[in-house]
Amino acid sequence: MSLLAKLQIGCTHYSLRDCPVPGFSGSDSSPAYSPSNSALFVGSYDNNIYKINGTRPFSVLSKNHGSGGEDSPKLHESTNTYVAWGNLRGDTLDCYNMVTDEMLWQFKPKEKGITTSGVYYDYAFVGTSDSDKGVLYAVDMLSGKEVWSRQLEGEIWGTLGPGFYSDEVSDVDLVCLGVGGNANPFKDTESSIQCMDIHTGVTAWSASVGKQIQSRPSFGKSSLFVGDYNGCMYSFDVHTGAKVWEHCFGKYLSNVEGSSAVLTLSDGTEYVLVDSFTGYLYALHGSTGDEVWKTKLGNPHWMGGGAASSVRVVGNKAYVGGPTGVWSVDAETGEVLWKYEVGTQCGSSPVVYNGIVAIACEDGYLYLLEA
Repeated sequence: MSLLAKLQIGCTHYSLRDCPVPGFSGSDSSPAYSPSNSALFVGSYDNNIYKINGTRPFSVLSKNHGSGGEDSPKLHESTNTYVAWGNLRGDTLDCYNMVTDEMLWQFKPKEKGITTSGVYYDYAFVGTSDSDKGVLYAVDMLSGKEVWSRQLEGEIWGTLGPGFYSDEVSDVDLVCLGVGGNANPFKDTESSIQCMDIHTGVTAWSASVGKQIQSRPSFGKSSLFVGDYNGCMYSFDVHTGAKVWEHCFGKYLSNVEGSSAVLTLSDGTEYVLVDSFTGYLYALHGSTGDEVWKTKLGNPHWMGGGAASSVRVVGNKAYVGGPTGVWSVDAETGEVLWKYEVGTQCGSSPVVYNGIVAIACEDGYLYLLEA
């Protein structure tokens, strides 16, 4: 492992002058890599989306102002576009051309406060959190026009975006996300995971969990996996919504904020890899929820989390951000292969491409490392 580049992508310390989003610095946005453009796109708490040359010499090519923030750009390669919303609770979902940086359309929901977005098939999805009601919209990627909308019983959080599941055999296409709940660990407010038909918005099933879901659901062969602010991971049958298992990491400050990843072994066994505010990266058995291994990534701290990054699995290696840097771990055994110390939280999710790991951190820099 070696550092290939360190690029400033916005504010480097907590300041209203430098960071317009109060209480945040740097970036928690997950970089997205476009193979057709050899470019990375990443948001920043300075309200910019940065376009980075993804090959040597690594450099900032351009930036779009007003759509950056907590959201991660969602790419749509076939139209050479991406979408993102701004700040912590943006008012519009913006679509840009990846080559020219031109804004092609804006979608403005009737409600205030966008909290989630995603792209799948030829749809952009955008969810809102306004009072105690949330609305999920499906938007045509080409025109920016609403295809369908669905009001849900509770606010939509799922900041990392909805999860998508397709099964050609049973002809099932689902969009799934967390609804309702409260991020406060001392408030007992139930939330749910809800799955809808991607093309119509009709509810397929919903199931209760403990507290607010910020993470994106991940999927095994026939299971949905998701974590919540109660510090628990859940497994549901993806077709029926029946709960398969529940595994909790602790009573307080064990929140699961990042999204999990699924490793499939050669014999078909599935491991679910996820980190939590306990500061550990865990592997749970996909069928039973039993702990297979855990690896410490750092010390938890009050409401900041030991680890809040989403896990990336490539081959048999897992990559994840922690409280002080970036880790690479053997996904089958939990052995730490390498770590790169940054000195601050790396809460975004790393992207791995062409032997390179790219991750944004709260010190205001994008790090590019040799995988």
